[in-house]
Amino acid sequence: MKSEILRFVAGGVLALVSTYIGLMVKRGYAEKVKFYKDLVEFCGVFKGELSFSMPTVTDFCTKYVKDKNGKWVDVVKEYQTDLTTKGKFDRDLDKWEVLHLKKEEKSEILHFLQGIGKTSLTEQISFVDKCNVVFASRLKQAEEDMKKKGSMYFKLFALLGVALLVILG
Repeated sequence: MKSEILRFVAGGVLALVSTYIGLMVKRGYAEKVKFYKDLVEFCGVFKGELSFSMPTVTDFCTKYVKDKNGKWVDVVKEYQTDLTTKGKFDRDLDKWEVLHLKKEEKSEILHFLQGIGKTSLTEQISFVDKCNVVFASRLKQAEEDMKKKGSMYFKLFALLGVALLVILG
C-alpha cells in the first residue's frame, strides 16, 4: 500500500517536471519571437532617427535602451559599452551567447551592429532597410516555429508526464 502511494507521488512529480520542461521549451520560442520583434522595432526607430536628426550611434543606443528590458536590449547595451570603451563591437560567434541563436543568425546581427553608423546617410538608410527585411523574415519564421514547435513540445512533454504518471501509478 505504502509503495503504491510512493509510486503514484513519484509519477506525479515526474509528470510535473516533464510538463515544466515542455513549458520552458515553449518559453524559449517565445523569447526568440520577442527578441526579433525588438530588433525589427530597433531598425525602424533607428531609421526614423537617421532620417530626422542623424544622432550618433551611442547617443541613439542610450536613448533606445532607457526604460526597456529584454535580450535585444542586453545586446544593445553590450554593443554600446564596447563602442564607448573599445571603439568597435566584435564577437566570436561560437562563444557569443544570444538566446541559443544559430551561428548564421548571430552573424547577421553582428554584421548589422558593425555596419550601422559607418557610412553616409543614404547608405545607412539603405543598409538598415536591407537588414530590416532579413530580420522581419527571421521574425516571421520564429513566430511560425513558436506556433508549431513550441506548442508541440509543450504537448509532447505534458503527454510524457501523463504517461509516466500512468506507468508509475
